[in-house]
Amino acid sequence: MRTGRPKNPLEISEEECEKLTMIARRPKSSQAMAMRARIVLSCEKSSNSEVARQMNITGATVGKWRQRFIKSRLDGLLDEPRVGAPRRLLIQRGDARIQPRPQHFRWFTWVAKTSFVVALPEVRFTGIFG
Repeated sequence: MRTGRPKNPLEISEEECEKLTMIARRPKSSQAMAMRARIVLSCEKSSNSEVARQMNITGATVGKWRQRFIKSRLDGLLDEPRVGAPRRLLIQRGDARIQPRPQHFRWFTWVAKTSFVVALPEVRFTGIFG
């Protein structure tokens, strides 16, 4: 007799299997997304503990991605939005014109004619050039 919580059955259609395989093997996929796809593909054939042992990750990680796939299918493997205010970068320029640099370019003179403000989450830099 088995102990512990029973797992929800994981059934992957052929179309989803092809998509997961493509995500796992594609070189341009993020490493996190490829790992999630490999976890789900492995869970179809093995238990969570075996997948965790084979992939050298925790059982909680395997369980998390298995449940998210069962609940939301392929969309469940995407990152959820982070909490808090998004980072922002605000640049304001006075009379600065974006032009190609002249042949005899003096960087400091150009910066001195440009005013700028950069706003980051905790720090505010204000241009002191005039």
